[in-house]
Amino acid sequence: MGRSPNSLAYYKAIEFITSLTQDGSEELRMRAIQTLGEISDSISVDPLIELLHDKSADIRVEVISALSDFRDLKTILPLLDMFSDASIDVRTEVTAAFCYIRDLRAIPHLLRALSDESENVRSNAAIALGECAAGDPIISEDDTVGPLIGLLNDKAAIVRNSAIVALGSIMDKRALNPLKQSLLTDINAENRAAAAQSLSWIGDYSEVHESLEKALSDEKMIVRYSSAMSFGKLKDPRAVDPLLKLLSVEGHIGIEDYQPRIQAAIALGAIGDKRAIDPLLNCLKVPFSPLRARAAEALGAIGDASVKPYLLKLLEDESSMVQ
Repeated sequence: MGRSPNSLAYYKAIEFITSLTQDGSEELRMRAIQTLGEISDSISVDPLIELLHDKSADIRVEVISALSDFRDLKTILPLLDMFSDASIDVRTEVTAAFCYIRDLRAIPHLLRALSDESENVRSNAAIALGECAAGDPIISEDDTVGPLIGLLNDKAAIVRNSAIVALGSIMDKRALNPLKQSLLTDINAENRAAAAQSLSWIGDYSEVHESLEKALSDEKMIVRYSSAMSFGKLKDPRAVDPLLKLLSVEGHIGIEDYQPRIQAAIALGAIGDKRAIDPLLNCLKVPFSPLRARAAEALGAIGDASVKPYLLKLLEDESSMVQ
């Protein structure tokens, strides 16, 4: 605002902006609320909390957004009351806010929101639960895992996706089999890809490799890519053979079809097994420069002295990405 927070002029300006939240057009009121949220001075908390009861749903939405920026404990209980608001837009906003606020007192409210009529509310609530309970499924008296597993059968793809991501964040073994099912049967490719990632967070190689290997043959690039990435995250030498199979696929010339092979090269570099050296050397000959570059990086990560002449030759590659 161009004034010291301790100056009289600063507080006068805050007082003036606060007055604008009460009078004038709705557009002006909303802009004033946005400004108070951007400033995030504690003296604005009480006036904003009062506006949570405004008759305009758009105003209430804007107030929730502003208050979520304050990180002030005083705002938590009033915001929790907004979970029962009649407006879908308001409930959508407040569930989204708790994705960032991450207050454990919100867990019972979020669990109830998983049954909301709005798919956006259900989706936000799932993500917020994952954030609140990340790494600890018994973080409160309420079970967060069971209800989220139930959402894997939600009719809305966006809700299933949020549940998949949340379960990956919580890392509870109870989610392994349901997520394997999502990986192999969800009709939405992005959800199958998300399931591959979540499985790599929760399980070890022996628990997830069969499902991930099947997903390496998925018809959609994004699923093959994500499954290869998950194998790289697990860093288990037993993943080398299925990754080599993906890396060595031939006959694909489209950019999209190269992406899973690129991720296979990255994963093989992360695993560091020397069985990958010859297949990676073969990738240095492909016409697609990003794959050549990632194969070179993987060979460097494996660190075998025999590949040094091949890597030095890449200094003359036509692509600066490879050089």
